[in-house]
Amino acid sequence: MYEQEKTRLLQCLQGIIKEIDEIYNVCEQYGGISALEHNTIVQHTTMKSVDILYEMLMKFKSYGITKNMYNSLSQDYIDTIKDTRIISSHNYCNLKFDKIKNFIINDLPNFKNEIQNIIDNFDTFEIYIETEIDEIDKEISKKERQIKIQQAKISELRARRDELKNKLNADDSDDDTPPPPSQGQGTRHKR
Repeated sequence: MYEQEKTRLLQCLQGIIKEIDEIYNVCEQYGGISALEHNTIVQHTTMKSVDILYEMLMKFKSYGITKNMYNSLSQDYIDTIKDTRIISSHNYCNLKFDKIKNFIINDLPNFKNEIQNIIDNFDTFEIYIETEIDEIDKEISKKERQIKIQQAKISELRARRDELKNKLNADDSDDDTPPPPSQGQGTRHKR
């Protein structure tokens, strides 16, 4: 199972690289990244690649063994991909291709390098898992301490409640007996 998951993860990462390369390839085929400003084929292909890229990132994030790998990626790049994808899927008329062009020129190469770095160092995959295990162990210890504190508070509250109940019950049992006569309240004398 572990080897299958590693293989799926590596394929996902390679798919992300492939989609990034597809963006550059289609731009080159039509005259460079500036074609994004006026060529609808480049625009549509790029937006489809951004959609696929985002979906693959979400798949990568969803693999249980990759939390630290995913967190090692720049959140700014991921947010830009997400925002671009949302606009291209739901508000295509408002796409600003100059912003997408800037992202492709300035950010996408660095993002690709981050993904490629994970692929190149995939043999250190176990380090990510060990780090996550350590983080989970710390979180478990923290939660266990919190539970012990809460249990102690509950015990204190129960003890206080029982003390009050006992006091109330003791007071109730005293109410059943008539109060002793006070001075000056004896029998009435006839005159």
